[in-house]
Amino acid sequence: MKIWNSLKNNIYIKNIFLVIIIIIALMMCLKWWLNFYTKHGEVVTVPDVKGLQVLQAADFFDRENLRFEVVDSVYDKKYPPGVIVETIPVVGTKVKENRNIYITINAYSARTGIVPEVKDQSLRQAIAKLNAVGFKDVQIKYMPGAYKDLVLGMEYKGRGVNSTERLSLDSKLVLLVSDGALDMDEYNEDSIDTETEATVDESWLF
Repeated sequence: MKIWNSLKNNIYIKNIFLVIIIIIALMMCLKWWLNFYTKHGEVVTVPDVKGLQVLQAADFFDRENLRFEVVDSVYDKKYPPGVIVETIPVVGTKVKENRNIYITINAYSARTGIVPEVKDQSLRQAIAKLNAVGFKDVQIKYMPGAYKDLVLGMEYKGRGVNSTERLSLDSKLVLLVSDGALDMDEYNEDSIDTETEATVDESWLF
């Protein structure tokens, strides 16, 4: 009993207890404030707005107290122009209210790019240049030629394509590539024979 009375009358002990009580109270207040600030346990689901126009999707976002922002566009023939094709976070994700949802829409027309010069370049270089511009659908058609994998030209829908021409990036381009099967010696001999015959024909005229 004497010990308890001495502890109660000790100013240092009182201060220590007071500090402990204040720390506990502050921690409880901080926890309550964090729960309030972050709306602990209050989540909503990202609605399924794929295939909807942006104005139509706005009503769904409003109901869930979510914000949205159009950040990108792609072109896919499978979807109507202007509809939403992707959301970040994805549909069905649990998020806090007032979260910003980033959406990607389907463009109204395909993106275009300028066809680079690829003639007389290697097949690998030509494909790399086309891919860098954005042309991904590139096919190869081998033609008789002396140098293996040398690009002889390019076609689009059966017609020749010139560099600096602007085409849709989803265009199917066909690279005309040398197969390397033509023998250069035979090619040179044929060229000489042709020139000789032409000379004989010219002399006959005199």
